[in-house]
Amino acid sequence: MATTKLAHDMKPDGITVMAFHPGWIRTDMGGEHAELETRESAAGLKRLLENATLAVTATFRTHDGLNVGW
Repeated sequence: MATTKLAHDMKPDGITVMAFHPGWIRTDMGGEHAELETRESAAGLKRLLENATLAVTATFRTHDGLNVGW
C-alpha cells in the first residue's frame, strides 16, 4: 500500500514508484538451492529501473519483469 500511495502522490511530478522482488537468490540466506545467482537478479532489476516509466508506476515486479498482483 505504501508503494501505491507514494506512486499516486508522485505521479503528477513525473516520478515513477515501484516495488521489486529480487527472486530466490543463492546467498547465505537464500541457500545453495536457490534459483538465481546474485548477478542475474541484479541485472534484471537494473533493466527494470532503466526502463521504468509512468506506465508502470505503482506496480510490483519480479527481477524478470513479471507483474506481481497486489
